[in-house]
Formats: sequence, C-alpha cells, structure tokens
Amino acid sequence: MGKKAYGFSAIHAALAIVIVGIIAAVAWSVSANNSPKKSAVNTSQNPSTANQQKANVIKISELGIQFEAPESLKNLTYKVFQTNYQRIGLAPTAALSTKEIDDLESGRCSSGHFTESSVAPLGFLVKTSGTYPQNATDENSTGVLVKQFDKFYIAYRSAGTPCFSESANNEKAVSLSSDLSTALDSSIKQTTK
Repeated sequence: MGKKAYGFSAIHAALAIVIVGIIAAVAWSVSANNSPKKSAVNTSQNPSTANQQKANVIKISELGIQFEAPESLKNLTYKVFQTNYQRIGLAPTAALSTKEIDDLESGRCSSGHFTESSVAPLGFLVKTSGTYPQNATDENSTGVLVKQFDKFYIAYRSAGTPCFSESANNEKAVSLSSDLSTALDSSIKQTTK
C-alpha cells in the first residue's frame, strides 16, 4: 500500500494565490468605484451651481412614470381617468394642474373637477400601449411623443382651449405648461415597481 500524502502540493498553493488575487482585485475595484470623487470645481466661484435648488420628483404611478419638475411645478396636481381614443381604445390619461392654479377663479379649473371632456390647465399626459406611430396624426396617436418605453409610450396633449375667463390666469397656465414640457423632455423616466 502506498503512503498517504499530507499537506498542499505546489498546484494547490498556486491555485490559492490566484483565487486570493482575484478576490483582492474585485475588492479594490468595488472600493475605487464607491469612494467619493473630489470635484475640481469650487462652488464658491460658481454661484449658478451653488444656488441651484434641488428639483422635485413628480411620480404619476398610474402612468408608470416620474420626472424632475422645477420649483414652479412643485405642487403639481393631477387626476387620472380612462379615455377612449378613436382607433386606439382606452388609455390612462392624467389631467394636469397645480395647487396654485386650482385656487384661481374659485376653483373653476381645479383638478378636482376634471372629467374626460375637461380642459386641464396644463394639458394631459397619456400612457398608450405599443409603439408611437411613425406618421402620427390625431386619429392614430394620443398626442405629441414625450418618450417611448419598451411596451408603451407617453404622449402630451396641450390644454388647447383656455380654461380661465381672465387672460392673466391663462398666461400663467401657458407659462407653467412650458415649464412642464421642458421638464418632461429632459427627465421623464419609467418607474420601477
């Protein structure tokens, strides 16, 4: 009978060294990627950066989206309902306003009064299944494309008709609609469940 060998062979030792090296390399890489980076920009010399306010994240879970809104839209209000679009069918639609606009003219255009046929002061966001049409028209789409996602797209429809009797209030709504459009173009994302 042969004699039993005890201990490690040279192959075992080399294999252990390689494994320890791989673990050390991965640990170093993770550590380097997670450590805070030092910025070369001095914010005291760059007042526009130092004075920027943090954007508000607006989440419309019924549409499965979120976006960063400027300070002017921090009190965004919406009401979601199902709208039946010709040739497309039912699509969840968010009628948009702000708390400030809701209070104008005794709540005449407030989000609490929105219906499928209402005029929403800031327009509508619509979640539509499928792909946005290449040659979009009023008949085959739900508005202007904001963003295409894997299984749906978000479209924006402007208010179209003024909601208020006072022109200054309509001008405010138009200004806020412009802010909304800019925010949607730059930061809309699909929410995760």
